[in-house]
Amino acid sequence: MPLPDIDDAVAPFQLAAEDDAEMPECPPLMAPGTFAVAEPAETQIGGFVLALADVTGTRYTDNRTRMSGCCGPSGIDGPNLLCAACGAEVGTESSDCWTVHEVVLGPAAVEPVRS
Repeated sequence: MPLPDIDDAVAPFQLAAEDDAEMPECPPLMAPGTFAVAEPAETQIGGFVLALADVTGTRYTDNRTRMSGCCGPSGIDGPNLLCAACGAEVGTESSDCWTVHEVVLGPAAVEPVRS
């Protein structure tokens, strides 16, 4: 599946009415169950772009400098997801109120599985 155009993604602040006190949740860039391959120029690290709900077996980094954001990690500070089992850096989550919601897994962290 091709990577959706980032200009078509909607951020929560664009969905909220001016008099609305709460911002609605940002829709994911990728639909659950789908993925796209992104070149490094399209994302910070390049790799496989997934919906947040499709990523399991990870945890956030303890490196606070990579966890900036007010409503979730912005993803602009480098990889912020680690393998829950071994602690290796596996990707970057973006889920702040002003960013598209996505997870980009680095190519080295993904192993193809044939079903």
